[in-house]
Amino acid sequence: AQKFYADFASRAFDEGHKRLFEMLAQEESKHKLRLETILDDYLAKMGD
Repeated sequence: AQKFYADFASRAFDEGHKRLFEMLAQEESKHKLRLETILDDYLAKMGD
């Protein structure tokens, strides 16, 4: 999803739309990082 929004941001003509898609891309990056952290924590607990 992050790439999807980043691609749309790069193609947007309207500055407001560009900022919106850039913001959505950033949010998706945060979601990915959070899910990776949750997975890492889970796998670490399973190894104990």
